[in-house]
Amino acid sequence: MNKTPALSVIIVNWNGKDALRNCLQSLYKYENADGLEIIVSDNHSSDGSVDMLEREFPAVTVLENPYNLGFAGGNNTALPHAAGEFVLMLNPDMEFIGTGLEKLVAHMRENPDIGICGCTVRNADGSFMRQCRRGYPDPLTAFFKASGIAALFPGNVRMAKYFYGNRPENEPMDVDAVSGSFMLARKEALKKVGGLGDEYLMYVEDVDLCAKARKAGYHIAYLPLMEIRHHGGAC
Repeated sequence: MNKTPALSVIIVNWNGKDALRNCLQSLYKYENADGLEIIVSDNHSSDGSVDMLEREFPAVTVLENPYNLGFAGGNNTALPHAAGEFVLMLNPDMEFIGTGLEKLVAHMRENPDIGICGCTVRNADGSFMRQCRRGYPDPLTAFFKASGIAALFPGNVRMAKYFYGNRPENEPMDVDAVSGSFMLARKEALKKVGGLGDEYLMYVEDVDLCAKARKAGYHIAYLPLMEIRHHGGAC
C-alpha cells in the first residue's frame, strides 16, 4: 500500500526542458524523493519537455495542459491531484543546493498558524534574491520602490519595506508575501482561499495568494532553514 506523501511538489513548466531537468536532478540528489509526490503541470510545451519527463523521470506525474494556462492556472490544475498535506509550488528554473524541505515541513507542523512559507533564495551568482520575501506593495511602499528611493535608503524600515531591506537575510520573520518561485503552503489553506487567482497569468499571483491567506487568518513566514538557487529564464 502506497503511503500518503507529506509533501507534494508542483512544478509548472512551459518550454523549460533543460531547466526542468536540472531542477529535478538537484531535487533527487539532495532530498528524500521517495517521500515526495512530484507533479509537473506542463503548459503545452513544444520543446520535448513531456518526452524528457517520461523518459528520464518516470516516477513524476505529468499533467499535459491543452494550452498555456500560466503560473496560476498551471498550479490550480495540479492542486486537485496533490495528495500531500503540504504543497510546494516550485519554478522549473530552481536548483536545490542542499537539503531542508523536511525542516520546513516540520516547522509548519509545529506552527499551524503558518499557511505559507518561503526559504532563502539565491540568484545564479550566489547573491540574495530580495524578492523571496516582500512587503505588501501599498501605494507608498510601491512609490519608494519604483522611484528608486528604497535603493538609496536600503536600511530604512519604511522606505525599504518592500524587500525588508533593514532585516538580515538569515533572520526568520513574518512577511507580507514570499516568492512564487518557491512557495510551501498548507493544502488546507490553499483550499480555504480557493487557490491562486486565475485572473493573473504570472508575476503578481504570489502576492495575491499571500494576501488572501493573511486575510483568512494565516501567517506568511520567511524561514531561512534551507537555500535554493534561482537561475531565471524558465516558465
